[in-house]
Amino acid sequence: MSVVTLNGVGHYYGDHSVFRNISVTIDREKRIGLIGRNGSGKTTLLDIISGKLSPKEGVVNRMRNSSISYLSQSMKINSDSPLLGFVLSSYKRLDVVTLKLRELEEEIGKNPSESNLKLLNKYQEEHLALDGFNLEFRAKIILQRLAFPEDTWQRRVNSFSGGEKTRIQLAAILLQPADSLLLDEPTNHLDLKMREWLIKYLTSLSIPYIIVSHDRYFLDKTTTTTLSIENKSIVGYGGSYSLYEKEYLERQEQLYKHYQAQQDWISNTEDFIKRNIAGQKTKQAKSRLKALERVKKIELPKQNKNIKLSFETKNRSGNIVYAFENVEFGFSDKILAKNINGHILFQDRIAILGDNGCGKTTFLQLLLGDKKPLAGHLQRGASLSIGYYDQLHLSLNDNLTVRETIVNEHIEWTNHHTISYLAKFGFVGDDLEKIVQLLSGGEKARLYLSLLIARQPNVLIMDEPTNHLDIFLIESLEQALEEYEGTLIFVSHDRFFIENIANRFWVFQNKEIVETLNWEDLLLTQEDKPVKQKKQPVVQKEKDKKINPILLDIKLKKIDELRSSIEDKSKELHDLEMLYLKKEILKNADKVRTINQQISTLREDIKALQNDMFTLEDEYLNSIYQE
Repeated sequence: MSVVTLNGVGHYYGDHSVFRNISVTIDREKRIGLIGRNGSGKTTLLDIISGKLSPKEGVVNRMRNSSISYLSQSMKINSDSPLLGFVLSSYKRLDVVTLKLRELEEEIGKNPSESNLKLLNKYQEEHLALDGFNLEFRAKIILQRLAFPEDTWQRRVNSFSGGEKTRIQLAAILLQPADSLLLDEPTNHLDLKMREWLIKYLTSLSIPYIIVSHDRYFLDKTTTTTLSIENKSIVGYGGSYSLYEKEYLERQEQLYKHYQAQQDWISNTEDFIKRNIAGQKTKQAKSRLKALERVKKIELPKQNKNIKLSFETKNRSGNIVYAFENVEFGFSDKILAKNINGHILFQDRIAILGDNGCGKTTFLQLLLGDKKPLAGHLQRGASLSIGYYDQLHLSLNDNLTVRETIVNEHIEWTNHHTISYLAKFGFVGDDLEKIVQLLSGGEKARLYLSLLIARQPNVLIMDEPTNHLDIFLIESLEQALEEYEGTLIFVSHDRFFIENIANRFWVFQNKEIVETLNWEDLLLTQEDKPVKQKKQPVVQKEKDKKINPILLDIKLKKIDELRSSIEDKSKELHDLEMLYLKKEILKNADKVRTINQQISTLREDIKALQNDMFTLEDEYLNSIYQE
């Protein structure tokens, strides 16, 4: 059965057509990756599917009484509720059912009528179906996996940063009961470990979902079908992103072959008609003319021209770019890393990796000279010309236009040179006079790249360079960096980008920096047991975590015992509640009161056991995931 069906859907803003005649069916358990260039209409399509936006053309049919959970980039949180309470409140139907249960229990104490008891049974069954007893534990698990430890759960939501609020929105969306899920850039502000957990969470779901993401690895792991918005229409591909790339090229090649064959036939037919329309073969020529008029011409799709990026250097740096000697850095009240020793050499491509908040961006500021080491010595090499890509694009002046941004830095350029240069980055016509403040995230990223490339640095330091770029521009950036002749140091959570670009991997681990080829093993520990890590320490040896397996086994055994007790008492509770359906019980007020008291006691017992189990499960998880 289809959860959502779109027939002939089109949308436009004023005279600008976003897409047209789109027909899509979202079936149960469908896992869809939605791709397209920035501005192609991906978010608009999600808005239409969710019901947030009505299309200008076509029809959207949704399964009756179905619910869609939608993580939208435009969502903004403004709440003074505690974090855990805010996330739990996203499960709105459970709140309604729980309140109704409490009201009915009080009412039955006064009036144990058959109608009240039937209602009680109805809401109890719904409460069970909604998995109400496990809700709080599920919320806590999701929060922990998204890097919100227990000591943050009572903090007010408005006290968190913008990136943290994005993760809070994701937690609330994942907790909601839904028949389908729409996720617009769910990996924003997630580190590698969080992304890995989210992959496992999504692939365990039995409901259909659509994901918009620029993370190709994430799409490969979570989707089985790809929808691509191309030339204001939608094209389906039967596979994840990597299979889409292969199939797309094969389709284009096949289409071009058919196009060339048809063009040859048209040319030969037109030539035959010209030569024979007034001669002896005039009948044949007229017949071919009719055939030519009837033929449906194959049209090649308009090619979305990839932006060609190229990083050049004015001059070469020395062989040693940076040298570290027992360097320690961070803040007066918090050490981020210590005992850093080693070198960054000319033409190294180093990926700086680690969990959110470990100190990666601060390390880049140390290399830039914006921060000083707390201890040790950091030596910068000779003839360095550093270009810094700041993920927040803070150095852009919001009050300037796109053209003025370049002109202010390169006053020696002619107007023609400026216009031609910006055209390489997709800024043409009216785009040149757009105010920076009004640019989208993707447009700001392109403008920032244009500034960086124009400076011709011999050392590139980049903080999350793939943020806000679509997949196609990321691939162009990768190609440019592969050809770059200088030194590159970058922070990223994009696994394809890391693997395609880096030749050295520095990982933040236990307030030290470890160089290892096995960075994935080091960062992405298994959820059920610690992973034995193979590493090649160059910067600093990793300190092994020591977890007593006997204590872990004891905790697990106790958790199982508590869970078994909860199940036994839940069955006992259910049996007692079933007594309400017997007429002979209802006629005896004393028995009704006794059953009510027993039910109340059982619920308190179950709640106490659950609290004990949740506490032990938290302790077990914290033992495994301790930093």
